[in-house]
Amino acid sequence: MPLAALLFLPLALQAGNAPPLPRAPLEIPRRKADAKAEALPPSRLQQCLDLSRTAPVAAAVQARAWLDTAKGSARAEPGRCLGVALSAQEQWDDAAAAFLAARDASAANERVEIARLGGMAGNAALAAGQPDMALAALDRAHGDALGAGDTALAALLSID
Repeated sequence: MPLAALLFLPLALQAGNAPPLPRAPLEIPRRKADAKAEALPPSRLQQCLDLSRTAPVAAAVQARAWLDTAKGSARAEPGRCLGVALSAQEQWDDAAAAFLAARDASAANERVEIARLGGMAGNAALAAGQPDMALAALDRAHGDALGAGDTALAALLSID
C-alpha cells in the first residue's frame, strides 16, 4: 500500500459510520421564570414619584407624612418625592428647600444621589428666580458629581 494511502486511512475510517450532524442547533431546555420574581412591586419612592405625576398635592401630603417618620439618611427619599411634588405644583422655593434637605440627609457614600439632588435644588431655585442660590447649588452638585466619578452627570450639571 502506498504511503499516501496509509496517511489517509484513519481519516477515511472516521467519516464512514458516523451519524449525520443535526441541521439545527439543539434546543436547551430552560426553566420557566417565576412570574412573581419578575414583577416586583414598585418601591415606596417610585409610588410617591408616580403619584406626583397625577396628583401632586396628594404626593406632597404622602411625602410629608413619610418624612415625619423617617430618621437620618432615610429622609432623603421622601424629601426627593416632596421636592418633585412641589415642583409639579410650581412651588419652586419650597421645592428647592426640599431638594436641599434631601441632599443634606443623604448618606455620605451616596455621592451621585447627592449631586443629583443638588442639581434638582439648583434648577428649582433657578425657576424660583434665585440665581445666586441656584449657582451655589449647581456648583456644589457639579463638584459632587466629579467627586463621585460620574462625568456624564457633571457635564449635565455644567449645562444647567
